[in-house]
Amino acid sequence: MNLKRVAVLLSAGRHPVSGESRHCRNDSLALTLGLNLAHELAVLHAGETDNPALQDYLALGANQINVVPNTGNIIESLATHLSDTDLILTGTRAENGEDSGLLPYLLAARLNLPLVADVL
Repeated sequence: MNLKRVAVLLSAGRHPVSGESRHCRNDSLALTLGLNLAHELAVLHAGETDNPALQDYLALGANQINVVPNTGNIIESLATHLSDTDLILTGTRAENGEDSGLLPYLLAARLNLPLVADVL
């Protein structure tokens, strides 16, 4: 498979007992898949630059995490950064915040890209 631009979208989860910020299991799986698929991988997080969960993803192999500021329309913000991406990997659903699970679908529709759900 010849994928030139692969991106992984990461969210911050919450530990179920302590409530502390941490990586999301499914986003971690998406990151692992991306690291195995792509020579150069763009890793993005929409939200706060100082979120402690981002350190977890660096420990799991991400070289760098680009933080996209949430300016109110996260789909448009992400679409701007991902417009020339061949493959976008996400988890199935964020573990906190606005975790409706619709972001991958809305982003795929906005970028006019196919979506394959529940691969992980």
